[in-house]
Amino acid sequence: MDSFKSLCRHNQNNVFVAATAEAPILIVKPTNVTAKINSRVSLKCAAKGNPLPQILWTSYGQPVTETGTFRIGDYVSSDGSVISFINISRISVQEGGMYQCQAINDFGTDFYSVWISVIGPPFIKPMNNVTVVAGNALFIDCPFSAHHLSSILWYKAPPRWRIEPNDQSAIVGHTLIIDCQAYGKPEPRVLWKKMNQEVVPGSYKTVISGSRIQTLVNGSLYFVDVIENDTGLYMCEAGNGIGLPISAVIKVNVHAPARFAEKYHSTKTRSGERVELVCRAFGESPIKITWSKDGQLLNKMFTQYDIQEDALRTELYSKLIISPLRRSDSGLFTCKATNPYGSDEKQNELIVQGKWYLLLFPVHRLKTFFFLEKPDSPFALKLTVVDSKSVQVHWTKPFDGHSTITKYIVQYKESEGVWERNSKELTVDGMRTDTFIRNLMPVTSYHFRIRAENNFGVGEWSDVVSITTEEEVPESVPKHIQVTSVSSKSIKISWQSPVNKYIPIKVTGFYVGYKKYQADESFVFKTVKSEKHEIQYSCEITGLSKQTKYAVVVQAFNNKGAGPLSEELIAETAEFDVPQSPLLKVLSVDSTSIKLTWSQSLEEENPIFGYIIRYKKESEHQWHESQLMSDVTSHSLTALQCGTTYLVSMLAFNTLGRGKASDTVFVKTRGAVPIAPEKENFITVNSTYLLLNLNAWLDAGCSIDYFSIQYKQKNSETFVQLPGDSYFIDRIAYIKYLEPATWYDVVIAARNGAGVTEAQYRIATLTESGDSSSNVDCNRKESECYAMSDMPLEKPNFIDQHPNSEYQYGGDECVYLPSPYASTRIAANSIDCEKMARNQFLARNSSRSFSNVYDIPQNKQSAAAASA
Repeated sequence: MDSFKSLCRHNQNNVFVAATAEAPILIVKPTNVTAKINSRVSLKCAAKGNPLPQILWTSYGQPVTETGTFRIGDYVSSDGSVISFINISRISVQEGGMYQCQAINDFGTDFYSVWISVIGPPFIKPMNNVTVVAGNALFIDCPFSAHHLSSILWYKAPPRWRIEPNDQSAIVGHTLIIDCQAYGKPEPRVLWKKMNQEVVPGSYKTVISGSRIQTLVNGSLYFVDVIENDTGLYMCEAGNGIGLPISAVIKVNVHAPARFAEKYHSTKTRSGERVELVCRAFGESPIKITWSKDGQLLNKMFTQYDIQEDALRTELYSKLIISPLRRSDSGLFTCKATNPYGSDEKQNELIVQGKWYLLLFPVHRLKTFFFLEKPDSPFALKLTVVDSKSVQVHWTKPFDGHSTITKYIVQYKESEGVWERNSKELTVDGMRTDTFIRNLMPVTSYHFRIRAENNFGVGEWSDVVSITTEEEVPESVPKHIQVTSVSSKSIKISWQSPVNKYIPIKVTGFYVGYKKYQADESFVFKTVKSEKHEIQYSCEITGLSKQTKYAVVVQAFNNKGAGPLSEELIAETAEFDVPQSPLLKVLSVDSTSIKLTWSQSLEEENPIFGYIIRYKKESEHQWHESQLMSDVTSHSLTALQCGTTYLVSMLAFNTLGRGKASDTVFVKTRGAVPIAPEKENFITVNSTYLLLNLNAWLDAGCSIDYFSIQYKQKNSETFVQLPGDSYFIDRIAYIKYLEPATWYDVVIAARNGAGVTEAQYRIATLTESGDSSSNVDCNRKESECYAMSDMPLEKPNFIDQHPNSEYQYGGDECVYLPSPYASTRIAANSIDCEKMARNQFLARNSSRSFSNVYDIPQNKQSAAAASA
């Protein structure tokens, strides 16, 4: 460490003060840190020196600045050390990298660098531009943040496509933008070129920006107005001097929309002659041309017009032939050409004049005169609404047929009416071209038409023009206004829209006004919008004072204004409101009852006259209600069905009505569906009957009230229903008169309040010798016996306790041949058999056994061997 001495001299006496200058030295250096994202990180650095050093923090040569999560602080300790630290509250990969602590004073510098490795993806911090002098050395840090970084690469980037151009289609006269963008280091320059087949086939010529085609800053090629010559191959080339340029060649297809070179043509001719109106359309095929006269499309119904066409590759020639001409053929004929890329129109004005003739007088002089005709239809018919009940009609004088028009006939009707029955007429002098129609209905649609008359006859009707008269301010007040009190702070007003069966009234809405009765104040109005086809309306006014009288008025309005106010109606708000909903709780539940308790909200201020409890099964739609006194706070619902889910809610009421119901509570009574027993605990087997101990079924908390027992032989298709009266009293059931050594399927359904449980059993009767055959079955194909485990059994249909008579079950036949002594029975009668079966059931768990003698049946294989 470098040190220096300094001398301090006093004015009169020489006083020497020795002070040693010291360059800074780091006494506490920061350490490398590995951290997770969003964790806290702290770096500490301490230095000594004389004078006190300043500690600076840098990262890749740039000063470290404070941010929202980045704090820098320092202080001087009691031993003269300068201590500085960096605290990062939530670190991210952007804050990782190299950090340097640097201590500086006038006599030197000391520094130390550490790394903060943030576990996460690598990150490169923004780099500043560097200016150097040619020939000098250059050192550039890569300001990265990474954990376990494998490599750092420096490179100049050749161009790469950001947006590669694609083939384009355009329409003549439209704009077109072809995007082409590349990126790299340095930034690539984009050039557009077009193939020039006229000079050298396959060569490209650079596209120069002009008024119609421009190369944009981002590299896109912009066509302001596409023409047919823009069709061709274009190359977009991007290069930056690093590596070879990249290029892409695309094709631009230009399509020509349908168009007419001539837009208007006028033809004058005389009635009785022949005329051809011609339209010649250019464009890309297919082109379609349609004709219309005065806006009406000409189709096959217009038999007086003949349309002929001649199609070429890039044009379509169409002509409309009219022969002979009539005065009514005058008009504007429009031909419209259309193809997939556009359309265009040409207008052909046709003016048909009347005939003229030569007349020879006795003095051998020729004189011309026009042939008299009926006048044409007036045209340019225009209607103007004057008010809600009158309309002004304007028209243009038509061709008069070479005879003065004596009068016009204006005919009008409502739009739904029929001209022959519902129209009205007005006659107007032939010198006029306008008139007024009065006494119409407001807000009504009318149709108008007009025709002219001269001395030769009456002309045809003009085109029909429609108009709707204006609406009127509602003339009457709303009907059947009623005001009722809803609560202590609200009233309800109901009314019907005003109706006039003679004059239609259009109502946009209603103003409902209210104020305190006999108070010197203005009405406060609330707006209610009207609905189409709606007659009855209502409105609730809230935020009123308790037990206060209010005056209410209602008026209708529309776009023309508001109608008259109704008379004032008086209503008084209630003294109190309906009660709030109680707080319902369940105290206890058993199999047939639910005990409930409830309380009222501490904020309840309204009187309660009683409570209503509503409950129903989850599967039901109808609620059951029980009404209770107001001083009751608990209640039990009894005679319920066990194992069943119930919905329960509750509400309070007073003289104003019922309050809001409480939240619905779902409660299930205790108990479940019956539980089927194991076969060994349930069925006792003999050779000719089965004993079923129904007491082995568990009721799961709900008493079993019904059993259904069905059985069949394994190979039989139909189940047999066992009568219920034979077993219900003592719950011991017998299935009698069975075949020995035979498989049987037994299906039992038990029902209680919670539902039905079905159980199925497959069991074999004993042989006549008393041997068990329940675990033996035979494979008929291989003729060998094997042990049989429990097999799945299809259930018969127990809906409504009626078995399915078409139940089918396929299985193997019995493994035993019919006994030659099958008619021999050990039991003399059924009573002895029942006693024996009951004794077997009672001794089921005892070591004591019963011995019985039976004829011994033979299996098929043994029988075959014996016969051999």
